[in-house]
Amino acid sequence: SSGINAEYGVTFQSGIKLKRLLMFEKPFLNNINERKLVEFGLLKGILKRLHKYPVVRNLDHDCDTPPQLKEYIASDVLDGQHSFDDISVKLKCKLNKVKEDLEFCKYVTIIQKLGV
Repeated sequence: SSGINAEYGVTFQSGIKLKRLLMFEKPFLNNINERKLVEFGLLKGILKRLHKYPVVRNLDHDCDTPPQLKEYIASDVLDGQHSFDDISVKLKCKLNKVKEDLEFCKYVTIIQKLGV
């Protein structure tokens, strides 16, 4: 573990996305298991997860509601209290579908919060 800490400790900085780290540092070339590296980072508090909480706004008329939002509104999950993960589980749909439906919708504001 000290090898991981010494070699990758500088790279684990605030604001660096994990995908970018793995793409450029290529820990697998040093026979480091990427999954274990991530687990290590989470357990030691080096890595944090960014949670996204959608909040619906500016819906004045029911006819203005985009069709993809109706299921989310009916399920009462666009209140800023449910993360994308929570919504995916509650509605039994894939996380990517939730992201596609909500991330770029003009009626939804996304609140981001760092998790542990």
